[in-house]
Amino acid sequence: MKEIIPIKIYLMENEISQLKLAEETGLHKNTINKLVNTGAGSKSVKELIRLYLGLNKEEFSHLFN
Repeated sequence: MKEIIPIKIYLMENEISQLKLAEETGLHKNTINKLVNTGAGSKSVKELIRLYLGLNKEEFSHLFN
């Protein structure tokens, strides 16, 4: 069974769609999908998402553990 990355749960709980996240950050929807489903993303992509969500670095890092 596929493991669910905590960021996916966080987005669902806060009613933030992947499409909305992509549109509002200017990132491609495939970039967001890859990050949410695998946890893979460049440092700059993760930083942009962290800033958009308004989380500090510690809170954000827990979404990928």
